[in-house]
Amino acid sequence: MVSLKQPLPLLELLEFSCKQHQSELADGTANTVLTYMLERLDSWYEDRGINVDIVRAVLAAQNNDLYDADLRVSALAAFSEQETARHLAAANKRVANILAKAEAAEIGAVDPARFSASEESALFSAIQAAEVSLKPLIEQKQYQGALEELASLRQPVDDFFDAVMVNTEDPLERENRLRLLRLLRALFVQLADIALLPSGSE
Repeated sequence: MVSLKQPLPLLELLEFSCKQHQSELADGTANTVLTYMLERLDSWYEDRGINVDIVRAVLAAQNNDLYDADLRVSALAAFSEQETARHLAAANKRVANILAKAEAAEIGAVDPARFSASEESALFSAIQAAEVSLKPLIEQKQYQGALEELASLRQPVDDFFDAVMVNTEDPLERENRLRLLRLLRALFVQLADIALLPSGSE
């Protein structure tokens, strides 16, 4: 993968190959083979000293292009050595758990006019700034830089959870805070599902 240095979209290649033998293969063969191949990446990277949690975090966000996935795995492996990565992993686990219990009705746009705490505004502003900074970095596959950009969210995320109760009794306030957390979660999973990394709380 590293020596190839160009995109390798596995699903497209597998679908093309399956079409050449369409009469002999069952529907969904390409996806079955893709899953089989990706499941074996754990061992491949583990042999190279990379924790399987890192591989799974990347594949949770991007599981088709092997070259791109390899770039992400390498960047996340380096980033995971930082204390900030473990801290963000714990925060992402918390966000994922909160959102898993939320209803689909809470999906929607964040309304800054409903913020009642300065920490909400600060986190929203930090997310917006990170969205702008991340876009070119991801497009250029500069994943190390993108992860460092996400690391800048540590303080506003910490401040938010220290000062704000997400599941407040006010339904409109609660809905808006859940939307804010969905925005935060979406920002991270562009790169990898950081919640799958080991955290300091484990």
